[in-house]
Amino acid sequence: GKPPLESRAPPLLLLDQPAQHGRECKSASGPRTGTCLKSRANRSFIDISSMLASLFDATMADLRPQAPATTLIIGGSGFIGTRLARRLAAAGRPFRIADLRPSTAFPEAWLGCDVRDPSSLEGLFEGVDWVLNLAAEHQDDVQPLSRYHDVNVQGARHVCDAAARAGVRRLLFTSSVAVYGLPEGVVDEAGPLRPFNEYGRTKL
Repeated sequence: GKPPLESRAPPLLLLDQPAQHGRECKSASGPRTGTCLKSRANRSFIDISSMLASLFDATMADLRPQAPATTLIIGGSGFIGTRLARRLAAAGRPFRIADLRPSTAFPEAWLGCDVRDPSSLEGLFEGVDWVLNLAAEHQDDVQPLSRYHDVNVQGARHVCDAAARAGVRRLLFTSSVAVYGLPEGVVDEAGPLRPFNEYGRTKL
């Protein structure tokens, strides 16, 4: 069986989608590796699924060297989750998608869940080695505002708790460039955290 966790929650890898604000994705030392986003347009210049896949390769190598790792993508029906699922499918890696919305790309891999409801997560993590939590409430017009906290904070806590109970050994949580607010110029991961809305505050 799987070795016990050293703590209540599984090892948490925080992927703060690298914040490269502005028209050019450069730093003083030159172009950075990772994701470049237009903060105001919210459009991705570089596919962050490649970054997730690279991190997957690096962190899964020591877990199950004799068998393919099974990945659970929470919130995997969206743009990023679908692209990552396609990469996993192309590599022949087993995966599941858990989301409120059905996956149009991989309906056979979809399982319905709501991270706000812990009971809906039961059973999803069975046999899973690697969890990617992409679930988030991020629209600008969400009402009530408490929904941001319910999904982005409390929902993430529910995912961690359920993963820990199932013995999952790796969990990756994605944050957002919204934690940096709308700074002038280029900002990297060391920039000041100045979220200006509930979404940004709940992704800290």
